[in-house]
Amino acid sequence: MTPTPLHTFTGRSLYLQAPTFDAIDIDDVARGLRQPRFVAQTEELYTVLEHSVHVSYLCEPEDAREGLLHDIAEAFLGDQSRPLRSIPGCFVLNALHAHLTAIGLQRFGLSGRIPESVRIADNLMCLHEAHELFPIPPSWSRPLEPPMYAPRLQPWSAEFARRRFLERYEELFQVGTGGGP
Repeated sequence: MTPTPLHTFTGRSLYLQAPTFDAIDIDDVARGLRQPRFVAQTEELYTVLEHSVHVSYLCEPEDAREGLLHDIAEAFLGDQSRPLRSIPGCFVLNALHAHLTAIGLQRFGLSGRIPESVRIADNLMCLHEAHELFPIPPSWSRPLEPPMYAPRLQPWSAEFARRRFLERYEELFQVGTGGGP
């Protein structure tokens, strides 16, 4: 059976099992990450784009590019909730997610791994988002000291979030949005 590629906004064909650098474009990433976090169960829609921008400020400055792109696989696979990804039978999805993340990061000149400061920032941001966005914070979250960078979250529109993501990309990578370095 011939694999079916994912067709992107910019007209690329991305084979999820074997992604290539030329199939990944920053504009497609920005469009794909317009989806809501927490499977849209928050009071207002809050996008993966906005989350990614915040993580890029919260992690160590030298890791900000990885912070911005840490959820790059979700642009093409969708935002899979942590409860779903923790199910033992989801190992194939998790492996695909990890591989696509590595290829996506490498596409933009990064090492292909998520630095520890980004993992910490991602988790801190998740806890902060839980307390800011849910009318009743989830049982898995706990009160914590807000991180040094703890914006008051007033969810951005998907289009505003896309523009802010691309602006942050240009700032961090010092390039235009024509697909990356």
